[in-house]
Amino acid sequence: MITFLILSFIYLANTAITTVSHPFWFVDISESRLKVAKSMGADHTLLIKTRDGQEVAKQVEQAMGSLADVTVECSGAESSIQAGIYVSRIIVENL
Repeated sequence: MITFLILSFIYLANTAITTVSHPFWFVDISESRLKVAKSMGADHTLLIKTRDGQEVAKQVEQAMGSLADVTVECSGAESSIQAGIYVSRIIVENL
């Protein structure tokens, strides 16, 4: 089973969740965006408090129990891009 990690782009949630039947993790620094992701059907959400890419990656890997199979990074923020690189097997940037 493929695990998807989506960083900082809540509007991708509906499309992703309805088209792919794999677990989705949404990670963001905004609790309100995570609530929206959950209401749209996200399997898991993770609120992070830091913008340090390596620290975010550690928190994500610890919560997920492994690396993400696919990471979609949509914010364009440097720390989010770095976190995606550190925590994924496959990276898709700015869809």
